[in-house]
Amino acid sequence: MQKPLTEDAEDLWAYAVALYGRDGVSDACLELQERFDADVPVLLYALWLAGRGCRLTPASMVMIDTEVGDWRREIVQSLRRVRQRLKTGPSPAPDSETDSLRAAVKAAELKAEKIELDHLAGLVRLGERVEPSADLYADNLATALALYAGATNLAAGEGSTLVLAAIAMQAP
Repeated sequence: MQKPLTEDAEDLWAYAVALYGRDGVSDACLELQERFDADVPVLLYALWLAGRGCRLTPASMVMIDTEVGDWRREIVQSLRRVRQRLKTGPSPAPDSETDSLRAAVKAAELKAEKIELDHLAGLVRLGERVEPSADLYADNLATALALYAGATNLAAGEGSTLVLAAIAMQAP
């Protein structure tokens, strides 16, 4: 039985879809995912929280990753690897029949990310309550990325981080 979505889950999903669809956002997210193994739903969640005046802390990011890390590694990333592998092989892929399988795996991957976002929306919002600002968007992204990239590697993703924060602070 499917549990009903909370208003926050519906709002987070709508925010994530709208933001991800904006020019430059998917490229920035995928670059951060590729470069740092960043969890895109968590990045979008961090931005959504910034828009609600919630400053993430390193401790809250550890809690968030504890909540969804296994799901990401075992389900989302497994589906992503299968989808990516179907793009070039093994034989008989790629062909029209395996392309339809790849599309189904892509839909399952997106559904898995939605389940992750639904779960994140249900978490208690930790952190200091502040007025939303450009700095808060950038700070939440930096805090989230520090978990994945480590503080010393953050400069390598700074361009994508700034682009994503700047786009996110505009209403999607």
